[in-house]
Amino acid sequence: MKLSMVADHARWPRENDIIFNLSERAQKAEQNIGKENVINATIGALMDDKGKLITMNSVFEQLKSLPNNEISAYASIAGQDDYKEAVKKVCFQGNDPDGYVRVVASPGGSGAIKLAMWNYTNPKDVILTSDWYWSPYGIIGEEAGRGVANYKLFNDEGKFNIESFKSKFKEIIDKQGNI
Repeated sequence: MKLSMVADHARWPRENDIIFNLSERAQKAEQNIGKENVINATIGALMDDKGKLITMNSVFEQLKSLPNNEISAYASIAGQDDYKEAVKKVCFQGNDPDGYVRVVASPGGSGAIKLAMWNYTNPKDVILTSDWYWSPYGIIGEEAGRGVANYKLFNDEGKFNIESFKSKFKEIIDKQGNI
């Protein structure tokens, strides 16, 4: 038995992650048949044709021009006001809706997923995602008291499985009234 101080409910990973599995398979295929013959879309980042991470020089130039104390300072938990205003401008491009709009900052993509689950679903609700998903969605949902249901992403012809999506969508909306 492996000794761990982490509570049973918080141990990770609890199950095999399909995305990590696909990533391993893509990497093996790259070794076997060459990188030029494999498109590895599991990386979660934009890479160039040589497999190097693509970065935005303008972002790093701006970052490097800032004083170290500004780079190292914690941002406000609610997000900086000027940043939130800039997000609104970029998002709506001058076509602001008539209703109430509020930008919510999050600490990265995982934080955004957690905030979306917490703020737009109710306890015991089920969140719908495809069967090709990042397993932490389930953990995030579980921690928030939500469940995750899957539809089959691809049909037998390798196309988007609209029938599976519609069926699972209807099943959830009939039960909880929203999705």
